[in-house]
Amino acid sequence: MTPEEMLEELRGLRCRCGAVKVPRQTFCRRCFYALPPAFRRALYLRFGHGYEDAYTAACAALEDKGITRAL
Repeated sequence: MTPEEMLEELRGLRCRCGAVKVPRQTFCRRCFYALPPAFRRALYLRFGHGYEDAYTAACAALEDKGITRAL
């Protein structure tokens, strides 16, 4: 996923799992709290300063748990 696509998803109203989420939050509450604390903290990094890697790792972790769909 490109940084532009990540930013668009971040601005959106739907989580990767399909649930409603708050714009400017990466995931819905269920998905966010299904992640380990270190992953959750990393999602607060800024674009260009680690967010992209944190997002990719978090998505992979949620996919491994069967919570979200792969894009």
